[in-house]
Amino acid sequence: MAVASTLLGSAVFKVGTTSGTAVDYSDNATNVVVTMMKEELDASTMGATYRYRVGGLSDSTFTVTLLATAAMINALYALVGTNVYAEAKRDSAATSATNVLYKVTGGLLASVDVVNQSVGELSEIEVVVSGGAVTTATT
Repeated sequence: MAVASTLLGSAVFKVGTTSGTAVDYSDNATNVVVTMMKEELDASTMGATYRYRVGGLSDSTFTVTLLATAAMINALYALVGTNVYAEAKRDSAATSATNVLYKVTGGLLASVDVVNQSVGELSEIEVVVSGGAVTTATT
């Protein structure tokens, strides 16, 4: 079962090829969601009258909606199809047990909207980083 955590307020979001090159897009973020999950595997046996399931491999998705600029879109487009580093946390305050920093290494940035315009609206793009190895920090 997926456990989702929606990050509101002054959330932090960074993405880049490595932690050292990650660009901070926090000021442009309007929505950040980090989803942690386990694959659902069927563990039912012959003669069972109900399905039994167990958790398999871990998986994650970091999804952020950004108010876009041309420079940002170009920078993110350069990362499409590559494995990236991303990090997110609920608040820009210090990392702690209640403000956990989630970091993914080797996540896939599969696509970026390079044109997403509507008359009378700010340009927004959605960036999704999926998979990779997730670690957390509380200090």
